[in-house]
Amino acid sequence: MNKPANAALPAYAPSGKIAWTASFKILLFGIPGAALLGWLYALLLHYSPAALISVFGLMLFSVFTGVLCSMVLKAAHSRSRPFNAIAGGFLGFVMLWVHWALWIRMGFDQGPKLAGYFITSGPQGWVTMHIPFGQRPRELEPERFKVNWLALLWFVEAAILVWLPALIAKMQADDPYSETARAWAEDDINGELWWDGGMSSELRSRLEEEGVDFLCRLPRAVEIGTPVASQWWTAGVKGQKVESDPAARWVTISVIEQNRDENGKVKSTRTPVIANWNIDAAHYARLAEHLPRSTSNVAVAAD
Repeated sequence: MNKPANAALPAYAPSGKIAWTASFKILLFGIPGAALLGWLYALLLHYSPAALISVFGLMLFSVFTGVLCSMVLKAAHSRSRPFNAIAGGFLGFVMLWVHWALWIRMGFDQGPKLAGYFITSGPQGWVTMHIPFGQRPRELEPERFKVNWLALLWFVEAAILVWLPALIAKMQADDPYSETARAWAEDDINGELWWDGGMSSELRSRLEEEGVDFLCRLPRAVEIGTPVASQWWTAGVKGQKVESDPAARWVTISVIEQNRDENGKVKSTRTPVIANWNIDAAHYARLAEHLPRSTSNVAVAAD
C-alpha cells in the first residue's frame, strides 16, 4: 500500500491498480459529462466571442473536464497515474470534438451539413476542414492576417483541452488509498504549530531525526496568537486516515511563512515539506490529540 520515499519519512505512492469498473464508468458517466461540457463551451464561444471570455472559458472548461474525470476515476477506485492521465486526455478530446462539431453547426450557413461531414470524416477530415476555416480571414484581410492564426489558436486550444484534464486526472491517483479497506483516505486533522526555524529544509531534517515526537513538542500556533514581528513561520499539519485500517494514516507537513504588510494585513505563503507521510496509528493518535480538529489559523485567531 505504501512505498517509502526514503528511509526516514515513508510517503504514500499509488499502487497503480485499476478497478475493473473504471472503463465502464468512464463510458457511462465520463463521456456524457464531457459531451455536455463541450456543448456548453461551444455555446459560450458562439454567444460571447470576445477574446477575454474565450480564454477564460478555455481554462474554466478544461478544469471542469479534469475535475469530472477525477470524480469518475475516484468513484472507480483507480490508483494508476498513467491510466488516469490517458482517461483525462481522452475525455478532454471528447469535449473538444463535441465543441468543434457544434461550433461548425452554429457558425456557418451550411452548418448542419458541414457538422455532419465533420462528425463522419475522421481525423484527416477534421484537419482538412479546419485549414480552410483558418484561411478565410487571410483571404479577407491578407495584410493583417499574414499567417493562419486561427489554425494556431485551435492547436493551442486543443493542446490545453487535452493536457490540463490529463494532468488533473493524474493528480487524483496520488490521493492516499487503503488497499486493505479498499477506501480513499478522508480528511481528519488540520492545524498549525509554532515553528521558529524558518526554512522548510530545517523542519524536514528535524522530522527525519525525531519524527512525530518533534511535532508534538511544538506549541499550538493558535494558543500563541499573532506576534508583533513582521515575519514569522508556522508548521501546517494536515492528517488523513481510513478509519477501518489502522495502517492507513497519513500526514502532510508544510512551512507557512506569515508576512505582515504596511497596512497590517497578514499574507501567508505555504512551502511543502512532505506530502502524505505514512505514520503508525499510535503516533497519529498522539498528533491528533496535540492538534485538535478545531485548531484555527494563527492569523485568523487574532481577529
